[in-house]
Amino acid sequence: MNKQPIRGAESGGIAEDQVADYLLAHPEFFERHAGVLTRLKLPHHQRGTAAISLVERQVLVLREKHAALEKKLHELIDNGRANEAIVDRVHRLTRRLLRATDVPGLLAALEASLLEDFGASRWTMLLTGSVPANLAAAGHPHLRIVPRARAAARSATRSAITSLARRLGPWARRS
Repeated sequence: MNKQPIRGAESGGIAEDQVADYLLAHPEFFERHAGVLTRLKLPHHQRGTAAISLVERQVLVLREKHAALEKKLHELIDNGRANEAIVDRVHRLTRRLLRATDVPGLLAALEASLLEDFGASRWTMLLTGSVPANLAAAGHPHLRIVPRARAAARSATRSAITSLARRLGPWARRS
């Protein structure tokens, strides 16, 4: 708060922060002195030099806060709806994967869900390490098996990802 003396008051008068502290400590002051409140004018920052009453100023401030809160609420609701849609898609993917009884069924379920639920027509699953024979023999077009050798695994994974990125273009592209 400001410790400057109030303009127009005699020197040795009360400071602005004392007035503010008193009004905050005695909110009923304006109820007892309603005439003071109606005569009180504040500079209007939006209208230049025109003056407005304290109540009008408070209403403007509250409207601005209300508008900001409404905007934030709508953003939160939109985010919640988007998150709910993602949860639904992941849930459908999980149900499809759990219903699969074999490797080809698992890959078909994954492909269907990625295409239908996520709009991903292009995807690749990279497998490293020891791969079961039935998975290696699946021969699925989206399945890549990378050898396990430690030093070679990192290099092969990087080159597979780089090659895939070059072929597919932007990762976020939807078909």
